[in-house]
Amino acid sequence: MLSIAEKISIINALMQEDRNEIRMNKNILLSSTYFVISGVIAIAAFAMGQNDDKLELALLFGMWSLFMLYFLYFAYFMSHLKQLRIYLDIRELYFKDLSLLDTEETFNPLKGAATNAKPSLTHNFFWILPLITFLVSLVNTILIRTY
Repeated sequence: MLSIAEKISIINALMQEDRNEIRMNKNILLSSTYFVISGVIAIAAFAMGQNDDKLELALLFGMWSLFMLYFLYFAYFMSHLKQLRIYLDIRELYFKDLSLLDTEETFNPLKGAATNAKPSLTHNFFWILPLITFLVSLVNTILIRTY
């Protein structure tokens, strides 16, 4: 049987790992956005110098395909970020209600979240990143088609 101090130590380690993963996912979302916007602009810059309509269309298709892949990638990492926050909330619950640590039942700090659980903190402001990327792609498409 684990003592309360050992249980607290385990929960602290897990919470630190959750926070590190949340931070890592945020950095992945930001850096992937920077790379995709740079790629979209580079494709548009290359396409504007071309006089061939078929090549221009192929480059537009490539640019929008890059955006769609980015959007799927972004949605995956946002759902992962949400799950990480829910798990962190579960672990923080042990500190809010210390009686959970003192029970005779099996200690399980890795227990899963309910399917309808909501995180205490959402990262909805990150959804502006695909919006910005979409707008950059749209402006580049208009520029390519007009020049």
